[in-house]
Amino acid sequence: MPKQEKPQKPKNNTKTDKNKDDTEDEEDTLKESKLVKFFEEDYDIFTKKYGIEHLSKTYVENNRMRIQYILVPREDRITSDIMSKAEYARVVAERAKEIENGAKIYVSHNEHDPAKIAIEEIRKKKCPLSIVRIYNNYKEIWPVNEMIIP
Repeated sequence: MPKQEKPQKPKNNTKTDKNKDDTEDEEDTLKESKLVKFFEEDYDIFTKKYGIEHLSKTYVENNRMRIQYILVPREDRITSDIMSKAEYARVVAERAKEIENGAKIYVSHNEHDPAKIAIEEIRKKKCPLSIVRIYNNYKEIWPVNEMIIP
């Protein structure tokens, strides 16, 4: 039995439809350009006012808002060096997953449970992972080995 083709809707190529599409595209482009211009002006004013060389900058890329974060140097960190319970649980889970998938183990062990091996690595300060903390467009990277375990 031959395949039956679905009837296609007739295309409406009237001038009014084309004009609507063109005006919508122009409006979108205009909105994006105003948005980008606003952020650039705001960025310039703020950096000049406070004498800051660089600041986290919000910009539009591929129709999506993007934020550039300022990486805080190790000596200027503001957040606590105590790992939260949620961070601890996530680090243990991520490291256990890596160990289960065949990653190198940095402690001697008699265990076969990847979670217990991951906990032992964290306790002995031999975990290769880091925690990223983001606040007010600042980004701090804390190696797990430098943190206090809860």
